[in-house]
Amino acid sequence: MSLRALLPRTETLRSTVDLLAGGLKTREKIDAFRDRRLRALVQHAARHIPFYREHFARAGLDVRDVRGAADLHRLPLVTRADLAGRAAGDLVPPGTSLNGLISHRTSGSTGEPLTIRRAPGEETLLALFRTRQLRRHGMRAGDNLVVIGLFSEQQEGPAGTWRSARHALRRYRTHRINTLREAEDLLEQIHAARADVIGGFPSTLARVAQHLIETGTPPPPVRLVSVGGEVATTLMKKQIAEGFAAPVRQTYGSHEFNMIAAECPATGDMHVIDDNMILEVLREDGAPASPGEQGEAVGTALHSFTMPFLRYRLDDIVVQGEDRCACGAPYRTIRRVTGRMIDYFTLPGGRVVHPYELTVPMLSEDPWMRQYQMTQEATDRIVLRAIAWEKPSGAHLRRIEKSAEEVFGPGVSFRIELVDRLPNEKSGKFRPSRSLVKSEYDSRDA
Repeated sequence: MSLRALLPRTETLRSTVDLLAGGLKTREKIDAFRDRRLRALVQHAARHIPFYREHFARAGLDVRDVRGAADLHRLPLVTRADLAGRAAGDLVPPGTSLNGLISHRTSGSTGEPLTIRRAPGEETLLALFRTRQLRRHGMRAGDNLVVIGLFSEQQEGPAGTWRSARHALRRYRTHRINTLREAEDLLEQIHAARADVIGGFPSTLARVAQHLIETGTPPPPVRLVSVGGEVATTLMKKQIAEGFAAPVRQTYGSHEFNMIAAECPATGDMHVIDDNMILEVLREDGAPASPGEQGEAVGTALHSFTMPFLRYRLDDIVVQGEDRCACGAPYRTIRRVTGRMIDYFTLPGGRVVHPYELTVPMLSEDPWMRQYQMTQEATDRIVLRAIAWEKPSGAHLRRIEKSAEEVFGPGVSFRIELVDRLPNEKSGKFRPSRSLVKSEYDSRDA
C-alpha cells in the first residue's frame, strides 16, 4: 500500500483541525460548510464511486445542479438494500485497499445488515464528534468512560495501547463491556472500572437500574448516563435516572453516520449534529416534514468519502423539531426518534435473553440473509422470518437452529420461515426483534 493511501484526505484533516479548534460555531458558518462539502461529495461520488455513478445516471442527474443543501431533493434516495447488494469494489474508489479500511458490520438493528467501510482518519474524526457531545453533556477531562455495547470477549476491558494514546489525546479513559452480560455482572464491571460516565443501550441500562432499585443496592458513583442505539422511552429514562441517581441524556446515532443528534438538556429536543451530517425528515409524499410532523429520517454524511452515504434512508421514523433550538444553539432539531426498538425475550422459568445473543453471530456467519425479523410469539415459542439474497442450504439453517437451542434452551420451540416481505408496523416502524409476551415499547409513553 502506498504512503498516500495511508494519509487522511485533505477534507478529513481540515475538518479534524476545525473540530479540535472549536470552529463552525455559528449557523452561517455551518450552512456554508455543509454546502461546500455536499458539492465536493456529490462530485467525488459521481467520478469515483461506481455505485453512485450508475445511481445518478439512472436518475438523469447532472451533478453541476447540486450547489448545496437546498438542492438535495435532486439526488435520488439510497436504501440499505441498494448498498448491501453491491460488491465492496462498487462502493469505494477504485484501487482502494479494503485491508487498509476500518469495517463495521451492523448489528441488524433495522433487520438488514450492512458492512460500512471508512478510512482511519474518517473513523477518528467521527469518534471526535461523539467525544464532543459527551463533553457537552458533562464528561470531564480525566473521566473513566464505560461503554456497554456489542463487544467480543477480546474487545472487552480497557482500551489497548493505540486506543489509549487516542483517548489520552481526548483526555479520558475508556473501558468496554459486553451488553449481553447479566445485570449483576454488568454492575460489577462498572464498579471495577470506576466509571464516571456510562454509555449504552437504554434497554440494557434500564435492566441494570431495575436491579439496583429492586435490591436496594447503592448505585455506582457515576455523574452521567448516555443512552443511544435504541429508543429510550420516558419510562426507561426515569428508571435509569432513579437507579443510577444520575442525569440521563439521549443520543441518536448509527454506524453509517456515528452521531446524528443529541438531547438538549435545556429543552429536551435533540440537536442535529449539522456539522457532521445533513438530516432530512420526509413525509410519505417526499416533502419535508414541518415541526411536529412525523417522517422518515434520510441522512447525508459530510465526512465519508471512502464509502459515501448520500440521501441514505435510515429506516427510522422521527418527529421534526424547530429549525433552531430555543436554547440558542445554532443547530436544527428533531423532537424524538421512534425507530430501533429491540425487546428482551422472557423465557420459561423467568430467564431473560437479548436477541442479539443469537442475531449478532448469525449475521456474521450467514451472509445469505438480506433482512430478518425475530418474534417471540409465546414464552416458549420464537420464530425467525428472513428474506434471503439466495436460498440458504440446509446446513445454514441447521446451524442457526442449533445456535438458537444453545441461546434459548431446549424448552423453547424455534423455527425459521423464509419470506418475500417483512412489513412495517402501522406506525411505520420496523422492529427486527419483538416480544409479544412482554415489551417495554408497547406502553403509551414509548
